[in-house]
Amino acid sequence: MSTEQNRQQQWENILQLTGQLKQMLVQEDWESMTTLEKERQQLLNAYFTNPVSPDDAEMIAAEIRQLMHSTDEIIQDGQAQQYAIIGAVQQIATNRQAIKAYNKVQK
Repeated sequence: MSTEQNRQQQWENILQLTGQLKQMLVQEDWESMTTLEKERQQLLNAYFTNPVSPDDAEMIAAEIRQLMHSTDEIIQDGQAQQYAIIGAVQQIATNRQAIKAYNKVQK
């Protein structure tokens, strides 16, 4: 496999992991997301250890923008889910306080 083919395969693997991260976010599989993100970071580090040729710079810049967009979507969706969980936890705490207050009145 040539260096260019190897580099393209690395990039495809990075994009595939990014897609898997999106799926895991929907499934709320936080542990697997953490593990997969570490793997993706390792692949990104390996991908960028080799210098980019001037001929490939524009194409790689476009690929990076695509990856950044996908990563931003994952972060935004993750934050939305985080806020939803925080809201649910706050509602549970409020309900517990109401139950305690009700039980005090009943005694």
